[in-house]
Amino acid sequence: MGALTTTLAAALARPNVIPGLSDTVYRNDGLIPLFRQTVSVGNSGKDIKCITAANTSAELYSENDAAPARGYQQTLTVNFAFKHIRVLFGLTGHARRYLGSNWQASYADGFDVELNKAVEDLRDLATTTFLGTQIYGLEGIVDSTTAFGNQSRSTYTSLKSYELSGASASISTSLLNKWLHNAKDAPYGGDVELVLISPTQGGKWGAAQSTQGVGGAPVGGALIPATLGADGRILVHEIADLTNSVAVGLTGVDRYWDYWVNEDSPGGLHIKEYGAADDSDTIQVSTAGALTCTAPQRQTKLTTLTTA
Repeated sequence: MGALTTTLAAALARPNVIPGLSDTVYRNDGLIPLFRQTVSVGNSGKDIKCITAANTSAELYSENDAAPARGYQQTLTVNFAFKHIRVLFGLTGHARRYLGSNWQASYADGFDVELNKAVEDLRDLATTTFLGTQIYGLEGIVDSTTAFGNQSRSTYTSLKSYELSGASASISTSLLNKWLHNAKDAPYGGDVELVLISPTQGGKWGAAQSTQGVGGAPVGGALIPATLGADGRILVHEIADLTNSVAVGLTGVDRYWDYWVNEDSPGGLHIKEYGAADDSDTIQVSTAGALTCTAPQRQTKLTTLTTA
């Protein structure tokens, strides 16, 4: 009789398995933590009261001039509807029994894993949703033509963000200079403090700096634009899933921006069990929120950058 081989002994060998699970799925949670998260219970969205035109009676006058016509601040209401996101998972009675004789302990462990990962899936979807070009996404909010909430920027031009086309060029000193300084000029007044870019554009930003001798390496998480010098330090944050040809410049992140969570549950999550339709347990995890900005004209976007 021949010797026992590894193949013949496979069924008898003791498996040597690393404890726990290896999660090989990438999930993006890079956007929402950048903004204030505020709980909003009830309602279908958040309203923003905007002044769209100043009092037109402001004037220079001379002694004995007649008074001008009275003026007033023109206002309108912008609405951002909450976006609702959910994920479901279930476990059948067969699966509970399969997990082991002490199924309650095994089920709880399996449930915890699935619940925690489902929450991560929700946050990933929320991130990619609120990064988008739609009216409720970051790129849609920072825009010159896309409606701001439910209002037309063509009609209300003070709601426009400053946009500059990169004309399929790479980030350069001259391009950054034009973008950041034009965004600060009238009628926008955007003093950019945070730039969001894709990792590809982050590398190009650093390369543009290094060629100017100001250093492309992060300093305390900050990169110094060559165009503005040390006094104009701007935080540059690389974020995956942002359009690769775009850079978004934000002003007043802690004043003008909010991520509203439409839920009074801890962490903005609502967890409920569906009524049983078979022998399985079905769990839904849901959330609802809205990304809002109260000063769109002070935000800016650099578009059509080369991705090569």
